[in-house]
Amino acid sequence: DIHHQTSYNYSTNDAIAQLTSIFQQLSTTLETGRRLQYLYEHARLGLDEELKRASELRNGRQLAEIEVLAPVLRRIASDPGVMHVARQHAQKLLDQASAPASGSK
Repeated sequence: DIHHQTSYNYSTNDAIAQLTSIFQQLSTTLETGRRLQYLYEHARLGLDEELKRASELRNGRQLAEIEVLAPVLRRIASDPGVMHVARQHAQKLLDQASAPASGSK
């Protein structure tokens, strides 16, 4: 087995900067999904605030591939045990996940 690894603090290479941005967005998306799942299971009153944060991150193009959040968003949006406003926020994010992001490539 061969193992390759590299690390960097800064690069002027545009391809590396773009790749770094993609990885950061994916990481933020996965972490958001983890937090939503945790809150859904253990602290539902915190869902609305986290969903607002997720919307802000999406609007700021800090989330990538938000379709991966769809399963937890569907559970939240369809659960009558979740506050109505949080269900609305989850549904809005679901709608945005299924629609193409403007200006995306």
